[in-house]
Amino acid sequence: MIRRLRQRVHRSFLLLVFRLLYYEANWAYSLSAWLASAGAWRTWQRLLLTEIRGQRVLEVGCGAGHVLERVPRGEIVGIDLSNHMVKRTRERLKNKKVFVLQANADHLPFQKGVFDSVICTEVLEHVERPDQILGEILRVARPTARIALSVPNEKLITRVKDWIVRMGLGGLFFKGEYN
Repeated sequence: MIRRLRQRVHRSFLLLVFRLLYYEANWAYSLSAWLASAGAWRTWQRLLLTEIRGQRVLEVGCGAGHVLERVPRGEIVGIDLSNHMVKRTRERLKNKKVFVLQANADHLPFQKGVFDSVICTEVLEHVERPDQILGEILRVARPTARIALSVPNEKLITRVKDWIVRMGLGGLFFKGEYN
């Protein structure tokens, strides 16, 4: 019973953080992304963008549009599950030719094989079925497409988790070894 309660609290906490970052406090999204990357966010974006090929570029989980903003050319498309992030990205990139829509990455609203490059950064760790999203990315990408994927800095996440445990809060957030 206590384990189920901890799991519910953990899930509720994660949902609250997600809701706050993507809705009520989406103004803090850029700062949180920068912090999560240990300050290397812009450098990482520059490296990522050198790999973009072709004219049709899709970003799955575009968030506030920071990567889309830096795509230099072509038909640029972004999707995000959060309607607040879609609105924010549209406002932010109103002077750039970018098509942004609200969509679920589980079922991308595009035909097969239409994108030359697909970007999906810091998304897969937030979904229940990353295999489904990867399958959708492969479906909408051309056979010769460049696909750029990234997941979080595990060393940094481990340090944060260790800090939470040292503060005596491990039981509230983690199951298993932290009980």
